[in-house]
Amino acid sequence: MLTISSPRTAARRTRHGRSRGETCPTGLLATIAEKEAAAAGEPARDRLVAEARDYRRRAREARRSFAGTRYVLRPHLQTVVGAVIALQDPEQRTEFEQRLHGLEAHGWTALASAVRRILAGEREVDALCQGLDAADSLIVDAILQGIEDPILLQELMEEAEPPPVG
Repeated sequence: MLTISSPRTAARRTRHGRSRGETCPTGLLATIAEKEAAAAGEPARDRLVAEARDYRRRAREARRSFAGTRYVLRPHLQTVVGAVIALQDPEQRTEFEQRLHGLEAHGWTALASAVRRILAGEREVDALCQGLDAADSLIVDAILQGIEDPILLQELMEEAEPPPVG
């Protein structure tokens, strides 16, 4: 259950409700700030957009430090590792493009687009995660972390492997 501590936050939640499946309090606050920005006049709009961006950044940091994140990423390891490999080895890019087409065919068009932007050299996490849901932004964040520190990917892959039988 979500606990709300400030009257402003409670008023925002009542006025806007949840959207995009947000369950993280900071993700919910980001959604609310985005909606308020869309309805606000010029001076307040910029402040609210910056506030929403900050809330999204905090939500990503919270998800990144959550112990269960590694478990949540397991089904997406082929995408995460494949993107890093495609960056390191251009010969693998064509094969990885087929994976991206598969993502698009299953409705993950925004994620596929963000991954293509990463492959093209973009590294600004706020811009890449703009418009993505929590799960997609987690995948994008994992790809960027893997580019920065491939050891993290190795650890994630080792954790995903079943233990030896014996």
